[in-house]
Amino acid sequence: MTTIATNTKSMACDLQATHSGGIKFKIETKVIELPTKTAQQLFGVNKALIGFCGSVDAWGEIHGWFYVPEGKPPKCRGIELMMLTDKGEIYHATNMTNWTLIKEKQFAIGSGMQFAVAAMDGGKTPLEAVKVASKFDPNTGMGFKEYSL
Repeated sequence: MTTIATNTKSMACDLQATHSGGIKFKIETKVIELPTKTAQQLFGVNKALIGFCGSVDAWGEIHGWFYVPEGKPPKCRGIELMMLTDKGEIYHATNMTNWTLIKEKQFAIGSGMQFAVAAMDGGKTPLEAVKVASKFDPNTGMGFKEYSL
């Protein structure tokens, strides 16, 4: 799977993906910044970061829809999403229509989430937290990226 971690200011991810056959490979990112028009239209904010964990194939379809949000949103099959808005709000979703507001100052998703949340609780940034998770979770690694709004 992966680790995506956020606080109210930034979101970080690892870059490792795992093929269903077990082969690990590096991808460009697991976080996107929504176009302003999309962020305003869908969520009523000017900026939003969205991170994903789970099926890379499902993410491709969802990723494309966020850039051209026409028609019915795609189904989230085997995917989990987390959003950080420019209002410092953190949301979680397992489908495109029901986003849950998280009332914590930090949150994480993916197979390394427990390690990342514990690291942030101990004062680490989201980027540092994902790096900590990579030491303990074999599904997290191959590089890291951090995004701020």
